Amino acid sequence: MGWGFSEKVREVYRKAGGSPVPNEDVAVALDLFGKTRARLSPTQRDMLKRGEIERVSEGVYRWTAKPKPSQIREAMWRIVRARRTVTVADMVEMAGAAENYAEEYLRLLLRRGIVRGIAGHPAKYQLVKDDGPATPQDTGKADRLRRNRLAKKEALAALDDAFIAINRARMAITATD
Repeated sequence: MGWGFSEKVREVYRKAGGSPVPNEDVAVALDLFGKTRARLSPTQRDMLKRGEIERVSEGVYRWTAKPKPSQIREAMWRIVRARRTVTVADMVEMAGAAENYAEEYLRLLLRRGIVRGIAGHPAKYQLVKDDGPATPQDTGKADRLRRNRLAKKEALAALDDAFIAINRARMAITATD
């Protein structure tokens, strides 16, 4: 199975290992000339947005190797399972997570009963329920969206019923005239 264009561009930056790479070098590595070279700019723009590369100067970028949030979450779960007792600082240092993201993830595990807070150490958590290597997911947002959609559907149905009742009342009033 062949790589897509974006993955080929990523590989050029990865191989440079964080060293600046001019657009000309990327074009040569991927045999991009003429109109095909125009594909490079939108791909770089997307990579910039995701934090995969950073602009060094005009037409020169470097690989930042920032992991995706899902990779950070997986790393945090592996750390919790391996160490059994962790702190937010552990997650920041070992998984590369932002402090607020690590706190949010540990609170999710706490709500789910997967970890418990250690008395006398408010920022320390201990694993109490290991469900295996699969990373626990936050389904709360999806559940809230589902509930909101159902409530909206019910509210619209009630409005439809009210509209029908109002039209019947109008027709009854007009019929009596």
